[in-house]
Amino acid sequence: MTKYIDAEKLKAHIQYLIKKDNYELFDVPELLSFIDSLQQEQTDMGEVSDGYHTFNELYYYRMLYNAAFFNLLPKEWVHKSKRHHTGEECFGGGWFIVMANLPTGQISNHYELKDWDLFQVPEKEFADEWDGHTPQEAAERLHKYLQQKQPEVDLEKEIDTFFEGWTDSPDYSQAINAEGECVSTDEIIEIARQFFNLGLNARREE
Repeated sequence: MTKYIDAEKLKAHIQYLIKKDNYELFDVPELLSFIDSLQQEQTDMGEVSDGYHTFNELYYYRMLYNAAFFNLLPKEWVHKSKRHHTGEECFGGGWFIVMANLPTGQISNHYELKDWDLFQVPEKEFADEWDGHTPQEAAERLHKYLQQKQPEVDLEKEIDTFFEGWTDSPDYSQAINAEGECVSTDEIIEIARQFFNLGLNARREE
């Protein structure tokens, strides 16, 4: 984890040594000893605050906003993977990548595996190939996406079209899709969630 040394303390001590030795005998051993003592006092950069939030808090908020946003996107746009497109584990293991291919371009982030389940998006064995975007480019793509007017959705038509050809099993215990496949409860819940999101987006446009 990134650490830092209090620069003001170091500067003050160097000034003290210069004055003490009258610019002639600079006490290097004492300076090294002082630096070593400062390193014992190192502060975790994640706990550095701007007076309102620490870096750790801000990264946590970013991850939660990222998950909430990705979970609402069309499933074919987003995915998560424990491996990069090269087949290598993200950062050597313990991490995963989430990626979205927006109409305005690709965006991605890495998170620790403990947060894997927060991203309710399709999983891939290997992530799509990174297009080389920088954090600044990803931010610009997000900004452009948010500025776009989302297409209007005829929710009733979407539902009718999706469920065309569906029937019930003989004992009415399961739904059967147009291809004759039984649909599980979990799949029906996911379908309902997708249509809920469509309706939510449509109401936002009204």
